[in-house]
Amino acid sequence: MAVTLLLSLAVAAAPVSGDSTCPSPAELATQLDRTVPESAWPKGARVRVERKNGHLALSLFDGRETLLGQRELDATGTCPELAAASAVVVATWLTELSTTDIALPPAAPKEPPAPAIAFDAAAGLTGSISAGPPALGAMLTATAAPRAEGLGGRLTVGVFGPRALRVGGGVVTWHRVGVGLGGHRRWARGDWRLDLSLETVGALTGLTGDEQTAEATRTRFDYGMSVGVRGLHQGLWLGLFGYGWPRPNTISVPAGSAELPQLELQLAAGVAFSNH
Repeated sequence: MAVTLLLSLAVAAAPVSGDSTCPSPAELATQLDRTVPESAWPKGARVRVERKNGHLALSLFDGRETLLGQRELDATGTCPELAAASAVVVATWLTELSTTDIALPPAAPKEPPAPAIAFDAAAGLTGSISAGPPALGAMLTATAAPRAEGLGGRLTVGVFGPRALRVGGGVVTWHRVGVGLGGHRRWARGDWRLDLSLETVGALTGLTGDEQTAEATRTRFDYGMSVGVRGLHQGLWLGLFGYGWPRPNTISVPAGSAELPQLELQLAAGVAFSNH
């Protein structure tokens, strides 16, 4: 008899558990193997058989531990008879389930992992809105941060000008090519981004005089600070940047002198590319 029981346990495929001893989970599993084809079992489904207050309690669960069926039988009869009756109940449940659409909660979508470094690159055109007539320029910017929102680093390359300044009886044309290095604080809401930036800037300032101011022609290094605000949305951006140059840049010719502005405002707009 022990050999027969071991063989029945070895071939039993129906998933049955519980504390009932008559019928035992193994006996019910054997009966289910004879009654229910393996293809009729939903993925992950299992049966639990228990003794409760003199009754035989049957429960059917799916792979997510959702209760699909529950019933109590009178615990009268032999163990094989109870196993056969229990198998009929389970088989009826499985038949009903196979002909009924069961609305299972959808699996939560898996979000793609966030990039290790949030990086974006931007290019745009600038226009001076201070210190004389407007002058066009260009700006390239790269930012990197551990997260899409918060503090990060910032690198800017800009070409500003040219602009004309009247000195004495002539005109001096000037422009700047600068590199800024600093940081930014970013806020993110949906597809919108807002950056506040602070950079230390180094620039080469080029001066070109006309016939009356030829002696003013030169190139010199200037240093300064930049503070800016920039909004980004779906690959487009608009920003306003202020530049301060603490060291005066005086242009002197025999007929007179003038100074380059030490404070500048640049309005900029362009496109941006991001990995977040």
